Amino acid sequence: MGYASIYENYLLIEIKNGIIGKKREYNAEEYIKFRDKQFEAFKKTDEYKQQLESLKKKSENKNNDWLEHFLKEYSIEYTSEFLVP
Repeated sequence: MGYASIYENYLLIEIKNGIIGKKREYNAEEYIKFRDKQFEAFKKTDEYKQQLESLKKKSENKNNDWLEHFLKEYSIEYTSEFLVP
């Protein structure tokens, strides 16, 4: 029941400027694969660099591996659109 929980099924909805766009449905295994690919694409964005720098300033833990792991676990929270097909 925590934020890092894995569920049986997922429904992801992309919303841009208040308009519902793409929808995707995944089972748990598919979702994990999507999340990993989404994070790899997210790492190439300026938004990722900004989030990483912000975490470095706010976090007592300055270890880049730990910060990247944190962002990976919550990358869905930091991206508002599907970055991978």
